[in-house]
Amino acid sequence: MARVARHEEEILKTYIRDAVLLFWCHGYRVAVESDFGKLARCFRAADQYFYAAFDPAMRPPFDDGLWLNVTDASGATVATSAEAVYREADFAELVASGRLWGDAGARGRTEGLWNGPSVPLVGDVGHGGAMWVRPDYRGRGLAGPVESLSRAVALWRMGIDCHVGLMYGKDAGSGLQAAYGYTHAEKCIDGYCPAFGKAVELHAVWMSRTELLQDLLGRGLKPDEIRSAVSIERDAEHVGGDRQHFEQLSVAV
Repeated sequence: MARVARHEEEILKTYIRDAVLLFWCHGYRVAVESDFGKLARCFRAADQYFYAAFDPAMRPPFDDGLWLNVTDASGATVATSAEAVYREADFAELVASGRLWGDAGARGRTEGLWNGPSVPLVGDVGHGGAMWVRPDYRGRGLAGPVESLSRAVALWRMGIDCHVGLMYGKDAGSGLQAAYGYTHAEKCIDGYCPAFGKAVELHAVWMSRTELLQDLLGRGLKPDEIRSAVSIERDAEHVGGDRQHFEQLSVAV
């Protein structure tokens, strides 16, 4: 694991604390979870497709990982984002071999594979996904901040060298790619993929560790980015409790 340098630490600590406070002030709580079985149950309870690279039932071989569980005032999950970390790995090999998806990737041959990225995606690689917002909470500005916060916590806790996602071809090069801060996108699969059980066009989208930090610096969290679905009255006692929870969570992250 690459040690987090002092200048990186300051960027990450500031961003994580500001983001957690922003969520908290708008009625959301953020928990950092390590139980991917719980994440799978959350998706299945919402009747959502769950990505094999994070599914314990598929035995993906990642070495470390976390996911963010964002809840509303009732304690119900309203948004998630996950990061699986592969130590001393080569992301192109993980895709080509199908190992990225565990047992689901070993069900057949993947077609239309790239020859590898234009720059090596090697080392301690963070693979992001499971970005989900509950339908009744969409349009409230949650997706971007949740995704960015999960990357920041992954770098802070696990010292990743790069962050890589997979995006459908229709989304790569679109506003969605830019909104999530990805500066690189290359087609990596164009054909049948056993992990998805169908033909897909997938693009690898990524950012280096330096680019991830630059993205966090440029985001400039604003209070109107995240809107709560509930109106919360805050008297002195509530504010005190909020601050205590915020401080405890910031130390934990």
